[in-house]
Amino acid sequence: MRSELKRRKISVRISKSLLEELDKLVEKGIYKSRQEALMHALKELLESELGEEV
Repeated sequence: MRSELKRRKISVRISKSLLEELDKLVEKGIYKSRQEALMHALKELLESELGEEV
């Protein structure tokens, strides 16, 4: 596996209200997990800010 494809573990702190909203997305089946939802959100942010596909 190429090193850029390996996942790295990070820790973040978010507000209780954001976590609850994130969990709603998972409960509704929009995402399989918190991780999947956060990965999608981060990818969208980076692509928007950088103007290129990540």
